Amino acid sequence: MPFPLPVDFEIVRHALPQVIRRGVEYFRAGNVVFSAWRGDDLIAEVTGTEGYWVTLCREPAGDLRGKCTCPYMQERTDWCKHVVAAVLDARVRARLEAEQPLDELLTELSPEQLRGLVQRMAERDAGVYDLVLAACGEAEPAPEAALPLPARKAS
Repeated sequence: MPFPLPVDFEIVRHALPQVIRRGVEYFRAGNVVFSAWRGDDLIAEVTGTEGYWVTLCREPAGDLRGKCTCPYMQERTDWCKHVVAAVLDARVRARLEAEQPLDELLTELSPEQLRGLVQRMAERDAGVYDLVLAACGEAEPAPEAALPLPARKAS
């Protein structure tokens, strides 16, 4: 990652509140279908009415510049919902890439710690109990038992 991704106050500085809300909706819906670093720029494809290309870069003076091929940004300099969604997606991906993999974390726990963890999770979410039953071969998990993170839509 060539530069630190924008924190919340930077997003607020570059986008209107209603645009941020729509960007969050696009991110949660999985509308960011591609994103990658190309040199010093973050490039992303975000779907909406159509597919739009987003570029986020840090100017030499340190300012962030978001660009998008959507009609909203053709006449404006503030960020559109596609840029906001791409930034949120990149922040989550960067965090997940930096964290220790779950299987490594779980190997560090004793059987008693694992049992306690699963029991606490089942108390908070009935779907966890269904998953345990399924793992023991006693039942099929309910479809809503494990809700995934926003899925990437096929492009």
